[in-house]
Amino acid sequence: MTEDTSFILDEFKISQHAELCRALGRIARVGFKQPELVQRIVPDVIGYLADSSPEVCSRACWAVGQIGFKRPQWVQAAAPQLARLMEHPEARVREEAIWALGRIGRAKPEIVEGYLDLILRHAHDENPKVRLSVIWACENIAAQRPEWFADHISTFACLLDDPNVEYVRREAPEIFHVIGKRRPELVECAIPKLAEKLDDEDRVVRLHAQGALAVIHQRLKKE
Repeated sequence: MTEDTSFILDEFKISQHAELCRALGRIARVGFKQPELVQRIVPDVIGYLADSSPEVCSRACWAVGQIGFKRPQWVQAAAPQLARLMEHPEARVREEAIWALGRIGRAKPEIVEGYLDLILRHAHDENPKVRLSVIWACENIAAQRPEWFADHISTFACLLDDPNVEYVRREAPEIFHVIGKRRPELVECAIPKLAEKLDDEDRVVRLHAQGALAVIHQRLKKE
């Protein structure tokens, strides 16, 4: 079924909070599938990054990230504001701001290169969903520029032992998978730590560690 985009083409200025959040959600979906349909309201979407409501702000981050995945040049100007939002007191805003920078970075890494240290600083955020968002963002960026993370392998190795299983420890091996697929020598040092995770209490962690190790070993043999 085709997404109803008439609300986008007609009017975006919505005063009611709940309707605005729903609209931003739909804009995010449309912006990912058919970005041209939302092009003229991109400045308005970026404007909502400054909204006082954490929910509106986080939804705007999500929409900017989805649009930026396909059309990074349209949201390039939002990168500094997303970087500032990584310090927001609300965890959901930090989570979505980091995720959005990762999505933009996958499409055009140069836009987010200057914010890598800020993103990685949140690998120690108190909120596990924010730490998860750091891993996701780095996976997206590393898909294009794995060499940028050469000095940060120890940070990812620490996440393999994260106390949170559901969000963090299950995803942590995946960054080694992504980097190892392209630059296995960068993560060769992490092989012993990944091997430890083969005995992790959680089945998903074990499977992801196994997958990362398989890719790293396979790529090293081809080098």
